[in-house]
Amino acid sequence: MFAKRRETTNAVDDAVHSEHSGAVLYLLRCGYISNWMLRQGPRKMLFIIIATAVVSSLAIVVPVALWMWQGTFRDMVVITLAVAVPIAIAWPIGLFVTDLAFALDDAWRRAEVEAHTDWTTRLPNRRHFFERGSELLESDSASVKMAAVLVDIDDFKSINDRHGHLVGDRVLFEVAQACRSVLRADVLFARFGGEEFAVLMAVEDARQAHAVGERICKKVTGLALKLHNGEVVRPTVSVGVALGMRVADSIDIMLGRADAAMYAAKRAGKNRAIALDEPDGDYGRFNEAV
Repeated sequence: MFAKRRETTNAVDDAVHSEHSGAVLYLLRCGYISNWMLRQGPRKMLFIIIATAVVSSLAIVVPVALWMWQGTFRDMVVITLAVAVPIAIAWPIGLFVTDLAFALDDAWRRAEVEAHTDWTTRLPNRRHFFERGSELLESDSASVKMAAVLVDIDDFKSINDRHGHLVGDRVLFEVAQACRSVLRADVLFARFGGEEFAVLMAVEDARQAHAVGERICKKVTGLALKLHNGEVVRPTVSVGVALGMRVADSIDIMLGRADAAMYAAKRAGKNRAIALDEPDGDYGRFNEAV
């Protein structure tokens, strides 16, 4: 879903920029109206064509019909001018107002997407995760098991300090893509903050949740990011997994358990996944990704 929203954002960017850069110029240069129309998107093009057809029909049909019903040629000319002059004045204004309305709508949609997106990783951000996660926990059956997963890049500060923040951003992006590649399309996955990522998904049992954490570890461990100076960065992650039930557990409670499991993985040596299966704090460790 979010991939589609990212594609929509790119299209909106192009549309908004082209409209703002050319709208006033084209309205002033009436001879370029047709060229302006060709540069609009299909939605605006359809609207303009329909509006043009309606207005043109009124400008021709109404005077002719009145003249045929009763009147002289002079009356028809007067009626035509009475209809055409207001249209000639209102049409550029209508184009401008229409263009402005579309621009505002596109800008609003772009701002909405930007407010829920982390642009370093192109993932949903923390705000979107909490909003959507709360909706997921409150929906469907209360008996459905949910799993919260926290993924933390090991020694990320050292990577930044040694190679710089540009390399750090690249590591964030590549780790995000690696995690996304092993998750189902319907799974909620977001950058949680800093070097942390969060996952919320419906699972059948603890074994399935464990397997997801294990796949994430193995996928990230396989990354080898070659830098311009020939060095290779091989990131690893510590993963914490916690189970919960819809409605019974809030997203904060589930993330707290996942966070505890993730720090347990850090203490155990990093580059591994640990699951917290029960609310009482018992840890269930599963295979380390190496």
